[in-house]
Amino acid sequence: MVPHTYPTIEGRLVLGVITDITGLNEWQDYIPVVAQTNPVASSRNTFANDGYMGVNVLSSLTGLNAWIDYIPCYVVTGRSSPFSVSPDGYISVSAEVGTLGGASLADYIINSKTPDLVADFNGSLNTGTEFYDAGGTVDTFAELITHSRAGNATMTDGYGPELWTNPAQTLQGPWVSAGSGVYTIDGSQSGTVGVIDDDFVVIGKSYSITYTVSNRSAGGVTGQVGSVSGNTNSSDGTYTDIIVATATNKPRVNANSSFIGTVSNISVKENQIFTLEGNASVFQPPVDAKGPFGYLAEKAVTNLVTYSQDFTDSSWVKGNTATLALDSVGPDGQANSAVKLIDSNDSGTGSVIAYTNLTLATTTAHTFSCYLKADQLSWGYLRVAGYATLPNGGAYFDLSSGTVGTVEDAAYSATIQDVGNGWYRCALSFTTEADGTGRLDIFVAQDDLDPNVARDGTSSILIYGAQMEVNTFPTSYIATTGAAVTRNGDLLTVPGGIISPSEASISLEASSGHNVNGGTAHTLFSFNGAFRMYAYSASGSGYYPVNSTPMTVTGASRYNTAVRSTLTYKGDDVALYHGDASVAGNFGSTPIIVSNTPTLGAYNSGNQPGYSFRNVKIFDKELTEDQVGDL
Repeated sequence: MVPHTYPTIEGRLVLGVITDITGLNEWQDYIPVVAQTNPVASSRNTFANDGYMGVNVLSSLTGLNAWIDYIPCYVVTGRSSPFSVSPDGYISVSAEVGTLGGASLADYIINSKTPDLVADFNGSLNTGTEFYDAGGTVDTFAELITHSRAGNATMTDGYGPELWTNPAQTLQGPWVSAGSGVYTIDGSQSGTVGVIDDDFVVIGKSYSITYTVSNRSAGGVTGQVGSVSGNTNSSDGTYTDIIVATATNKPRVNANSSFIGTVSNISVKENQIFTLEGNASVFQPPVDAKGPFGYLAEKAVTNLVTYSQDFTDSSWVKGNTATLALDSVGPDGQANSAVKLIDSNDSGTGSVIAYTNLTLATTTAHTFSCYLKADQLSWGYLRVAGYATLPNGGAYFDLSSGTVGTVEDAAYSATIQDVGNGWYRCALSFTTEADGTGRLDIFVAQDDLDPNVARDGTSSILIYGAQMEVNTFPTSYIATTGAAVTRNGDLLTVPGGIISPSEASISLEASSGHNVNGGTAHTLFSFNGAFRMYAYSASGSGYYPVNSTPMTVTGASRYNTAVRSTLTYKGDDVALYHGDASVAGNFGSTPIIVSNTPTLGAYNSGNQPGYSFRNVKIFDKELTEDQVGDL
């Protein structure tokens, strides 16, 4: 080691704890240290009797070199000479990062940073279910969580340890224990009576309570945590309720006055860290070398088309088509989920069309989308027609090259997205005027600007998943089977207490599957609503307000590209990074405010950018520019 050149980071010595000193010489091969259990801040880095050095302690020494990457130390006891190289001497230290036991919460050193919280949101998309691999180093993440696209249920990504004790602590008569966590009741009760457990409920925390009902002949039972009751269940089966406690009342399973039967397998667990409310999804494709682009934060949207896949239904009017059927493999990979839109084979030429009538809100942005695939022909045409003041018009789509052809009127814009296996999601966006009811057209086209095809049985494309929504771009597909369906807004919540208002760093990769400028401030990360990182567009201009006056930084486009954005702060100082661009400033007179539930990709379930997020990292320190560059 070069004399007087020591491994340091952020002004602290970097220590590596060794546990085997066999054959080593004290003060030559390692430094003996003693940790201050209650360091006095005024004595930091002094040689006073209660003095100590503030140090970093590495959690792992793998791949690192002693005296170059860290100073080797050994924890000693029973010594009385701090800051002395005498036989009973030692260095007095306080581990400001890490612990002298070897386990480190956060090592702020290049290439070995471990944040307090890491969320990768990488995974693979299977039919009907998204998989999230929420990697990280803290044990409050589930390694693999699933969420069905079919419903809008609240879900959590994992559970804590079992909290219910077995046997239960209290049985209100006439409940009796049959042993092994099985409880029976004969119906002689005059009111509600419970199988009750111990005192562990915390107000504001989310719990899952699960139990099995068997041998039920009358009445019903209800799970309850913290005075909040779940559903009443009146048949045999296993049931789970997700409950946020509003009081500290003991958890229980209550029988109503008429219940006769058995309850067993009672379980209560705390729901952990992140919650996904709504139909959250992993956006795929596209992907890059790191995998899928991650958790997709979308606002609540309604598909106004009542039969989104069944084009055989009478709500879809056909013109010059054969009898249609659900007869083709769709982009979901399922047999008979898509329709071959084919001509009537009655000679001549003409338009081959399926359309549905729909009333839209006035002076409102809308997007009409449908999945199309080349069959015997390779052009499709989407059109909006019949509205009072909106001009008839649409766009042509080349289903062989995956490109947008002619867009017929300036009132419309069009996009096309490759979703695999020859399928493309084609979309037409526009803003209504003083309009009422019109129609949405899907045509087979011969070529660009040519909707007239031969009606000889050889003119066809495949169609799937029509959607009309109030939005400036298409969001995730929402299936409908007879009525409009609303997808809940996605809300990903970070637990309170993770982020300090005095010092922290928040970093994330965000990407956009659309290249549309938003009309509002789209939230990337919200501390409490007024304080949030946000983006005004996908084209590289990131705007991040930290007070009433926003800071701005312009960098790389997020369109189909995951770009890292990072906000670091300590006290009044703040720095913002977007890709390779950065800007520094201060909070002014108002410090940052952190709510009990900061959110990713939304603020109170609103202002979602429709972006995908991954590799979210939250540090309890203000990272330096070099450290941000290494994320």
